[in-house]
Amino acid sequence: MEGPRTPRSSRAFAFGLSGLGRGAPAPSARAGEQVESPARRRSDTLRGEEGTIQGLFLSFEGGEGAGKSTQAARLADALAARGVPVELVREPGGTALGEAVRAVLLERRETPLVPAAEALLYLAARAQLVRERILPALAAGRCVVADRFADSTLAYQAFGLGEPIELVESANGWATAGRKPDRTYLLDLDPEVGLERHESEHPVRDRIEARGLEYHQRVREGYRRLARAETGRFLVLAAEEPVERLHAIILEDAWRLWCSRGERGGEA
Repeated sequence: MEGPRTPRSSRAFAFGLSGLGRGAPAPSARAGEQVESPARRRSDTLRGEEGTIQGLFLSFEGGEGAGKSTQAARLADALAARGVPVELVREPGGTALGEAVRAVLLERRETPLVPAAEALLYLAARAQLVRERILPALAAGRCVVADRFADSTLAYQAFGLGEPIELVESANGWATAGRKPDRTYLLDLDPEVGLERHESEHPVRDRIEARGLEYHQRVREGYRRLARAETGRFLVLAAEEPVERLHAIILEDAWRLWCSRGERGGEA
């Protein structure tokens, strides 16, 4: 079976896996003061209080019907089968508060929500999830697999509903405590195809799914813009590919990242 190095045959495409930009200039040292290197700082960040290597944070993003929930669950199961301690979470949800917010956001379509209120509810659920489950799991050396994370709010509420991108991005940083996923798998799919696929399995649409095709097209373009801006974090995959093929590509990439997570702290 071919790996992710053969995007033409798999029709999986990535915007790149290199890092973003250049790092900040090193601070100047006073006489006799030792300056900590960026590599040392990254290594310390990767290690917990007792020297345990920090975990790995993987997220799945995509429009309706793209199959992200399926792939997130399959990856979590596959990694667990290889002995990796896995924490599978979903957004909104994953905590008592998050599940209550989820019911308001998705299930109670009769409850009117202005775009700003909708975005803030997602952020509140995320802040709770990050502090209650994600950060503790990473500190314990676990692999966190998230079915949606902060990029969803940018795609759906900023690009989709027109909320100020800079404001949403800033609020996201607060809600996430500045923690971004180490890898984000974006399952890219034509919204028309995705909505038809989703409706065939779930005839009753929630608040988000019930919005028009133009809205979902804006969401898709938003995701693509996010991926182009952070090529080092995103791996973009053509979601119309067979489920098994996508799973194989994702698992190979995730396993490589897991096995090399300690090495990331020593990069110059």
